Amino acid sequence: MEIDQDWTISARLRRLVQRAEDGQWPPAADRGAIVKRVFVETADQPRRLQIARALEAVVEEMPLHIAPDELIIGARTVQGYPEHLEAIEAGSAEPGYMIADYPRALNDGFLAIIAELEGRLSGSGEPSHVQGEHGREVIESMLVACRAALRLAERHAEAAEGLAATESDPERKAELRELARICRKVPAQPAETFHEALQALWLTHLAIYLECESVAFSLGRMDQYLYPFYLADREAGRLDDDRARELIGCLWVKFYENVRGGIGHVQTVTLGGVTAGSGEGVNELSWLMQQVTRELRNVGPSLATRVCRETPDDYVLYILETMRLGRYMPQLYNDDQMVPALQTKGIPLEDAREYGLIGCHEPTICGKGYFRSASWPGYVCFQDWLELALGDGKPLMESGKSGPETGGAANVGSFDGLWRAFIAQMKHQVAQRVADANRGEEIKARLNPRPMMSALIAGCTEQGLDFTEGGALYNLSGFQAFGLGTCVDALCAIRKFVYEDGEVSLPDLVTILRNDWAGHEDLRQRMAQLAPRWGNDDPAADDLGVAMVRALEGEIAQYTNARGGPFALGLWSFWQHVDHGRQVAASADGRRHGEMMSHSMDPTVGRGMRGPTGAIKSAAKIDTSGLANGGSLLLEFEPKLLEDEEGRRAVVQLIRTYFALGGIQLQLSAVTSEQLEAARLEPAKHRDLVVRVAGYSDYFVRQAAERQEYIVARQKHSELG
Repeated sequence: MEIDQDWTISARLRRLVQRAEDGQWPPAADRGAIVKRVFVETADQPRRLQIARALEAVVEEMPLHIAPDELIIGARTVQGYPEHLEAIEAGSAEPGYMIADYPRALNDGFLAIIAELEGRLSGSGEPSHVQGEHGREVIESMLVACRAALRLAERHAEAAEGLAATESDPERKAELRELARICRKVPAQPAETFHEALQALWLTHLAIYLECESVAFSLGRMDQYLYPFYLADREAGRLDDDRARELIGCLWVKFYENVRGGIGHVQTVTLGGVTAGSGEGVNELSWLMQQVTRELRNVGPSLATRVCRETPDDYVLYILETMRLGRYMPQLYNDDQMVPALQTKGIPLEDAREYGLIGCHEPTICGKGYFRSASWPGYVCFQDWLELALGDGKPLMESGKSGPETGGAANVGSFDGLWRAFIAQMKHQVAQRVADANRGEEIKARLNPRPMMSALIAGCTEQGLDFTEGGALYNLSGFQAFGLGTCVDALCAIRKFVYEDGEVSLPDLVTILRNDWAGHEDLRQRMAQLAPRWGNDDPAADDLGVAMVRALEGEIAQYTNARGGPFALGLWSFWQHVDHGRQVAASADGRRHGEMMSHSMDPTVGRGMRGPTGAIKSAAKIDTSGLANGGSLLLEFEPKLLEDEEGRRAVVQLIRTYFALGGIQLQLSAVTSEQLEAARLEPAKHRDLVVRVAGYSDYFVRQAAERQEYIVARQKHSELG
């Protein structure tokens, strides 16, 4: 597609963006006080109805805020979610990851959803009614929540009409009247224009957030489900691309405002990729959304770009140019691997092609799936199992969980014996984490059902089940394994220095690790530098990594979650690789106690000696065909590598090569060490510096010191070889 490269944001958008960047948020009332009051008033009702009634009260009592210049209205003017804290304190994980059926809200409207729910209660017509008291309670809670969504729109229509009555500027008066008309119509009824569709989308998203503040409510494939509205308006002469970009920009500002300036992973828009009918999905809206994201700098959602063989190179080049400019840092997902991985978990091909990204790395099926992809018990560390194998089931430091007795260092006479102990520790911890995850799911279903969201997830209405109870069509739970490079490097060092060269006995090495290498700096340096290392296309290291992942994936596949679905493996770490380094002892790869471990599928910091090519060759040896929870490889480049088209095309070829070899996901970043050090010294002068943090991007200066240290330490590649 040929886009207008000379487009610049309008004066209206500049004002909206400036207010957002300055943190001029709408004032927020105490949502928690409303919820607690409603819970007392409805103490005799089931929890799901209490939550629905609380949403009803929040919608009615929350202050409304319509700012000057806005063309998309509505704001989350409340804070405080005590019901979620209660569930977390009881042992549940954070509220959950899913993507609502936004297309249904736009194309059918909430009145149609309400009519279906009422029909299920009454038994009149099709579909058939829900049986049993439990099912009726679930449907009743959905009805209350959906009617609250209607009231949310109605209140905003009233507010816009009130402002229009006193507005002296004729142009703004007309805009307010039009916004009132739109909110009278959507999301109650089907949207017909692009503006109506964007406003309906936003009010639906806002209603979901008013029910539950979550770490990941993503928007799904916006360029696909909004495209018919865009085309219809273009063909009717109601819309040109400048107006479309301005409306998209207004929505981007609302997303940014919704999370108080978080440009991280919490609200993700998925663009491009294959369609349900297998065609290439990049369209005019894909380009416009990429362009608006570039021009608004960092105000807006995170963009997840799906890539397949047919994705135009020019589209990927444009994204790399945006990265070079220091705007957002892209994340790319390989449809040719991700779609088959989802199919291995029982998801039909047509639905698997409709995946969207939630949070940092994780796919889910838009409007049809609940993937508890980042439950806290699901974070597992390869290095933990090696440490437990060395300690005969006991951690080498005082903290940490124990495992079964597997012989310990004194009784492991061969590398094969150590490997068997490692696998035994892994199996034991996986079983424990499955039990913990399922216990958390049961707590969530009991204390934190979600009627608003359940009404927008296929399967819940039909079964009369909240999605926390397994009502969604597809129910996955994720394991996220990290520390891969650290553990591979440590095993390689042990194999060489203990079993092949005999420089140190395993019991002595364990003592040295417990003492954090004190008095053994020479040995530490040699074990860090002379053994094979992950991320360098070295079979001696890579074969171990492949075997570790294969064993873990096979073990996880034996279990079923509390909602009746499978567990799925992902290879990524969020921040656990930094934080967990303080919880485990020094490791045989030369890492000291407290130092970070390797990130996701990356080489350990400072150990990737063959650059991006070595990193992708090692990572691509892992069979990702079953990694339905994602698998992240982060590559960071010197911006100068992207300065000309030749350099950018070389990076595109690197991406294509990795994906052709079987890579499933890439996180990219471009920043210099000098920029980062300057920002650490004078943060006020560099508040707009964006970096890829982990699976998401954010402002560098607002990262904690240890996270800044990790970002600074990451290798910035100046060439691809």
